[in-house]
Amino acid sequence: MFDASLFPKPAPGSDGTLGRNTFRGPRFVTLDLSLARSFTLRGERQLQFRLEAFNALNNVNLFLPNADLSLPSFGKSTQAFEPRTVQAGLKFIF
Repeated sequence: MFDASLFPKPAPGSDGTLGRNTFRGPRFVTLDLSLARSFTLRGERQLQFRLEAFNALNNVNLFLPNADLSLPSFGKSTQAFEPRTVQAGLKFIF
């Protein structure tokens, strides 16, 4: 979170003097995991079970902070990326 008073509003019709990449966004940490197990059926046929977890540790990953000086939410991240997602799959190989 940023203090908006540290970033004065530029004059109307100008872009201001704040340089590119003046501040960075919040960290982004995720761990994706996958487990798979194949079972042999008759002949060369197989059945594969798969379990996948995206953002397995369920870290809160925020979007970039709002950079519009005219909004009261300036400097605040108001959205987050998807939380933990788990999916399972079954695959028949013949």
